[in-house]
Amino acid sequence: MRIATRRLTAAGFSDWITLDYHVSGYGVGLGIVPSSNANLTYNIEHTFDDLSIFNTVTTLSRTTTTATLTFANHGLTAGDWIFVSNSGNPVMDGSFTVASVVDQNNITYAVTNSGSTTGLVGTKFSFGRIFQHAVLTAQTGRQNGNYAFPPYATRINVTAFVAGYVDYTAIQMGENA
Repeated sequence: MRIATRRLTAAGFSDWITLDYHVSGYGVGLGIVPSSNANLTYNIEHTFDDLSIFNTVTTLSRTTTTATLTFANHGLTAGDWIFVSNSGNPVMDGSFTVASVVDQNNITYAVTNSGSTTGLVGTKFSFGRIFQHAVLTAQTGRQNGNYAFPPYATRINVTAFVAGYVDYTAIQMGENA
């Protein structure tokens, strides 16, 4: 059995909880517990993409607070997740939500208006196409659920926040979990 917990104290998404989809007898129990003073809304999300695979970006540029990443036939949509590294500009590196899809080769994401305006040759990125849990969306209180099918990873996304915190726990069962 493997247990992982993430706590969020503001709007945004948690780090991914990677699941082992190779185990036999696969099953994952999910528990979401907001604090007693919590005033927030959350979604449980997952991806089937291998987040450890990094691709080389063709180009990366920034105009004010919008970064544009070029990668041929990316297959992403607005709301998907990317992780950018080695750009040479800390504001263009990190975990981001895809803001828009310009075309099949270009996406945008929001950054702060500072640092260089182009990424270095060799900038890398990983991505996760995001899916909402079938039941655990737009929730405000304590909930539980499960995954009977094997996604690659799961996370919590706080979409509205006023106060408190929320803990998200995933417990994976199965042989070799």
